Amino acid sequence: MRRKSFPVALIVLALAGCNKPEVEIPTDTSKDRSKPDAYLWISHTDTTWAGMGFCIYDFKFDAPLPGPELRDVRIQVDIPDRSGGVELSDEILIDSIGGYNANRYGRSSFEWPCIGGPMVIRSAVAISEEEGPIDLLREGRIQVDRHEPLEIEFGLESSGFDRNEPPVDARQGRGF
Repeated sequence: MRRKSFPVALIVLALAGCNKPEVEIPTDTSKDRSKPDAYLWISHTDTTWAGMGFCIYDFKFDAPLPGPELRDVRIQVDIPDRSGGVELSDEILIDSIGGYNANRYGRSSFEWPCIGGPMVIRSAVAISEEEGPIDLLREGRIQVDRHEPLEIEFGLESSGFDRNEPPVDARQGRGF
């Protein structure tokens, strides 16, 4: 998987007059994922603070089986500003995904300024081995998979710690 970056200032100037997309991205994750209703699922899995106001946004892609191999996947993503223009824009490029188990999953990351707005997929196109060029977004073949983080708990009872006592830093001999 490769990612192509564009100078953000040029994209913002070029797309400053853009309105919100006409197509809403389906987010019904209750569908039977064994059927190829969607050729590609996208999930935001993590955001990491990278320093100096930047964050790294991680994404996972799943091309459910059975389904065609998708080549030359191009996903245009924007972060809109408050006035409806484009704050940031980038493109995810995936050489090949799907078609068989070893090629089912993919990952990609962006490094953007940390902002709280939603990410908008403006376009998603690919070449299907069975159908030729396909507009994944307009044909409803891309879905958003809402990532549920794994709940992490501490097993303090099994380690002999008392939940009513403050934790002790063994190196210092005092509480955190």
